[in-house]
Amino acid sequence: MEQKAKEAASHAAIPVSISAMLVTLGVVYGDIGTSPMYVTKALVAGNGGIGSVTQEFVLGALSLVVWTVTLLTTVKYVLISLRADNHGEGGIFALYSLVKRCGKWLIIPAMLGGAALLADGILTPAVTVTTAIEGLRTIEWGHALLGDGQTNVIIITIIIICGLFAMQRAGTSSIGKLFGPLMTLWFLFLAGAGLFNMLGNLSILRALNPIRGIMFLFSPINHSGIMVLGFVFLSTTGAEALYSDMGHVGKANIYASWPFVKAALILNYLGQGAWLLANNSNPQMLAMDIVNPFYMMLPEPLRPFAIVLSAVAAIIASQALITGSFSLVSEATRLNLMPHLRIHYPSDTKGQLYIPLVNNIMWVGCIFIVLLFQKTSTRTRCSFEVGAMDLGMGVTYLDPKSSQMGKKESIEDTARVLGRMYDGIEYRGFAQSIVETLAENAGVPVWNGLTTEFHPTQMIADMLTVQEEFGRDLKGKKLTFMGDAGNNVGNSLMVVCAKLGMDFCACGPTEQMPSAELVAECREVAKHSGATITLTEDVDEGAAGADVIYTDIWVSMGEPYELWEKRIGLLSKYQVNAELMAKAADDCIFMHCLPSFHDRNTTIGEDVYEKFGMPELEVTDEVFESERSRVFDEAENRMHSIKAVMVATIGA
Repeated sequence: MEQKAKEAASHAAIPVSISAMLVTLGVVYGDIGTSPMYVTKALVAGNGGIGSVTQEFVLGALSLVVWTVTLLTTVKYVLISLRADNHGEGGIFALYSLVKRCGKWLIIPAMLGGAALLADGILTPAVTVTTAIEGLRTIEWGHALLGDGQTNVIIITIIIICGLFAMQRAGTSSIGKLFGPLMTLWFLFLAGAGLFNMLGNLSILRALNPIRGIMFLFSPINHSGIMVLGFVFLSTTGAEALYSDMGHVGKANIYASWPFVKAALILNYLGQGAWLLANNSNPQMLAMDIVNPFYMMLPEPLRPFAIVLSAVAAIIASQALITGSFSLVSEATRLNLMPHLRIHYPSDTKGQLYIPLVNNIMWVGCIFIVLLFQKTSTRTRCSFEVGAMDLGMGVTYLDPKSSQMGKKESIEDTARVLGRMYDGIEYRGFAQSIVETLAENAGVPVWNGLTTEFHPTQMIADMLTVQEEFGRDLKGKKLTFMGDAGNNVGNSLMVVCAKLGMDFCACGPTEQMPSAELVAECREVAKHSGATITLTEDVDEGAAGADVIYTDIWVSMGEPYELWEKRIGLLSKYQVNAELMAKAADDCIFMHCLPSFHDRNTTIGEDVYEKFGMPELEVTDEVFESERSRVFDEAENRMHSIKAVMVATIGA
């Protein structure tokens, strides 16, 4: 009786109230509310950077944003979709309930859409929370807390996710009352920051004219053409939550709260536009390839607060998908598309439902996704395993969760245990000190599969590849590393070239060069081998006469995702493209240790493209797929060279 009473009460409309609107702010608007953090940045980057920004560009691009938010969110969702409710519930299955009489086949797109939303409910919280926590590294105290590795990030992320899912049983109302004030502060912050910058240039209000957006779309100053809409549509990310979460908060409260949210969003976009117009000729800004107006328009003392608040808002953005998943499954059970599950109604208020099984499955799934943010390998692991088996050896793989090394057991003790069981140990991880400690204590060969500082097994494969091209004697051959020359691959290439008498050139920005100590050591070795070590920022000097052009990804494994913006700004001019290859020797080959972002056919590649407008990063697809490319020869040679290393060291 009690259950039926609650279900009956759930069909009564949720009245408009300040408390209900606060819940709505905390539950529904997190995702769309964080869009100003990246939309304008993507528009500017996609148009060639801040140096290409003109008044016509700013007014036209922002006009497209304003009217996209108006047409797709206000008109489509608020004015139209919210009217298509099924006893007060929204979402794709609620819509199907209303249109199913038009054709039974409509269940197919409904189920596909429902499955996609459930998958998004698992993936988005994991990725969003992880990214938000990593973003704190941009603040000094955040970097001190998190360090350079992923361990602390993952621990904090899992704690937050556990807290997020644990509180779901309290019901949407309680969660909204907790998140609502924070999101209210967020939207007030958006509005205030935007208004502060608008006051310096009220002409930005001309962006409210839809004609400017239409004219800009087909104007030659729009360097992205029709594809600019891909950046513009980012402004509506999360808009579907207005419909899918309707059952939790009531359409009336969405009607009442959306004008406030929309006003805050529009004011922030206009403020970013005013800042762009004021700084489009600023030499300091022009020196940066990627500029994010959202943070740059704030006074510097206020930026740490903005970063922390944006991290909180990003975490809260996950709530819309979690609550939407409950509504989705509830509607699916009513349609007999899923088994009937135990549904809890935390209060008598309509829409306050909680499904323990769904919550727990999503909880576990999110944690599993987070744990995948560990340093992984395709080529190194496969090379060692296949190579060992080809030599008749057995292999045991220990992932980070399968070993107590450094946690319950010291590295020294782990080394001594494994050394008594195995004839060799391959280590792939972060600190160079760990592999050195293993080698000192294991009593068997320890092979460095990669650390933060060095990647020696890659070097052996690389030099085999160069020998296949130019013969065994490599003395005097010039190898140029383009880009982040201070990473593990750049360091290792300098070492191996110094030992083989080759001419090594590190070509990149000064702040991404190998350490002075390592350079000094390599130059000492070079005195005896006849090698040369050159460090330069000049692309022409680096490419001139090069026999090998080598590059690597601009953000290495274990480094925070937020470094992409900075690295793109620093390294874009060191991209290996056809023009650069033409400056090298006629028989110059291209090498890359992989993985490579030479196209958009990866999750990160597509994400970076959406945020920064670059379809190719450290190397163009033209060079990567050219006859001069030897990247897959390198990958194959990794296995052969590792076989040689194991044969040479086991029993030695």
